[in-house]
Amino acid sequence: MAYRNDCDSEVLYSFASGAANEIRVTKLSKDGELVALDLRNYFLADDGEFRPTQKGVRIKAENIDEFIEVVKNLKG
Repeated sequence: MAYRNDCDSEVLYSFASGAANEIRVTKLSKDGELVALDLRNYFLADDGEFRPTQKGVRIKAENIDEFIEVVKNLKG
């Protein structure tokens, strides 16, 4: 998944999801302001670099607080 050209991206966290896959949590920002949070599956390409897949979700900044509350409540 390509990021918007006008956004800066910063990988906040990544973890293995199989032998040749990982999931990355990436912050997208513009002019220092949060635009979205991207949770995406990446695969290991033939050149040894991880590449994004279409499998993922992008959460707009205005929905992140609600998303965090949902995740917190998963553990009860």
